[in-house]
Amino acid sequence: MIKIKEEYFPTLSDIEEKLSDENYGKRNFVNNNHGIFLVVESAKAFTRNGKEYYNLKIRDGKMTVNAKSWNWMEEPYAGGVIVAEYGVDKKWGYDINIRSIKKYSEIVKEIPEICSLMPVFDKRKEYEKKLIEYIKSMKNEKIKELLEKIFIDEKTRLFGYFIAPAATRNHHVRIGGLLQHSLNIAMICDQISEIKIFENLDRDVLIASALLHDIGKIKSYDLEDASFQFTIDGALEDHIGIGVQILNDYFGMIKDFPQSIKSQIMHVVLSHHGLKEWGSVVQPKTLEAIIIHNIDRLEAQAESYIDYWKNNENKEISEYIPMLGTRTVNMNDDIY
Repeated sequence: MIKIKEEYFPTLSDIEEKLSDENYGKRNFVNNNHGIFLVVESAKAFTRNGKEYYNLKIRDGKMTVNAKSWNWMEEPYAGGVIVAEYGVDKKWGYDINIRSIKKYSEIVKEIPEICSLMPVFDKRKEYEKKLIEYIKSMKNEKIKELLEKIFIDEKTRLFGYFIAPAATRNHHVRIGGLLQHSLNIAMICDQISEIKIFENLDRDVLIASALLHDIGKIKSYDLEDASFQFTIDGALEDHIGIGVQILNDYFGMIKDFPQSIKSQIMHVVLSHHGLKEWGSVVQPKTLEAIIIHNIDRLEAQAESYIDYWKNNENKEISEYIPMLGTRTVNMNDDIY
């Protein structure tokens, strides 16, 4: 519930918690009040008879659902916080009538509780400390200096890295998602380097590349409007192109940075999607690049699976999950 002027408005999670057979088809069945939602996506559509409506994706801090709006006082847009009448149909899902809408970036200043509509990685502080530990563990002084410039130095630090999502829809779609995703990959890579099953693996290059492979995402997504939609630069250049530009700037800050190490890290950024048809500029051609591509995909898919079942624990078979290309089955009820 979110309190606004002495009234309590249910969020999406509040509604889902109370959803039962007797409440399908009812309007405003939680607290007998309108719901409050954050719009992630908004697209105008038309019925065969020409009637206008909106296909929406709405969320709170825990979950996201599709909804249709047939009536609105103001047209919905991504990044808007809406107060709306709602109902849920077993077959057709959410139907909402929008009574008001304000930009998230504006209303959150007036009502800080609105931030609970945003998904947030709750271990950010813990992960920030772990990130610093990894930087301190670097044996290569030039790589350590590079990471310090990017993540620690107050004058050059990329603050956006700690709040950006890792994607717009498939995995780690939350404040701090980029940090979570990148550090998870670094931790897996660290374990791989520890067991020493691959010869001639450069641990410093591997971990630094894991931390930096998605760095372009800090400028790819709009961090202010709360919808995490693509920025113009993100749409035109993609996070790989942006990441190369960002890293080139930082390499230029460090005197005599070794060209061979720069080339290895840049290659990981350019190739981490694997195949060109998956978005890579080139395919992985070094041991570190091959490992990071596969761990990147593994971590993102595993997170997509886990995230779904955290929010759908009462189901036996999932809906189609785009990141995995299939439906999934949860055989470990106690884990989630």
